[in-house]
Amino acid sequence: MDRSESLRHTKWDSKYHLVFIPKFRRKTPYRQLTAHLGDVLRTNDNGRAAPAHSHFKESNMSQNKHFAAIGRLLLASLFILSGFSKIGAPEAKQGYIASVGLPVPMLAYLAAIVAELGDGILLMVGYRARVVSLILAAFTVVTALFFHRSFGDQNQMIHFLKNIAIAGGLLQIAAFGAGSVSLDARRLATA
Repeated sequence: MDRSESLRHTKWDSKYHLVFIPKFRRKTPYRQLTAHLGDVLRTNDNGRAAPAHSHFKESNMSQNKHFAAIGRLLLASLFILSGFSKIGAPEAKQGYIASVGLPVPMLAYLAAIVAELGDGILLMVGYRARVVSLILAAFTVVTALFFHRSFGDQNQMIHFLKNIAIAGGLLQIAAFGAGSVSLDARRLATA
């Protein structure tokens, strides 16, 4: 095999092509690894300088680190505002809960406030975001199934689909974590 390999965007004269994709995108181990492997990356096996491009970076995560925090803030704001609205009109909310046939409306009302305010604030700051987002996703799907199941009414159908979409966004947080601007990231960095 010819030692000169080609990609669309670069050529190199080496028998090695290094691609580094960290499982957990934490800056501290990444910087330590790049410092340790710096000389290896700067020269190829013939002692010549390696190309400037070597796929050894955290993609665009450092440029987009605030997107996860903004997304969490937007999702959390829905729950926090809804929790405060429930506190403002307890009789009306308990009456609505009773109207769909749920037993013990007072207990369901209190559980909704705890889920929306408590988990909403935890999601906003990014503390235990994976677990919190799973709880909120389950809460959102259950809410959709109990309160927005009248598909003949277009408004209820829109609310149902909105809740399902919110659950999808929460599952993204459960899958990928809170991001680098969160208490979870700070907790992992100090661990």
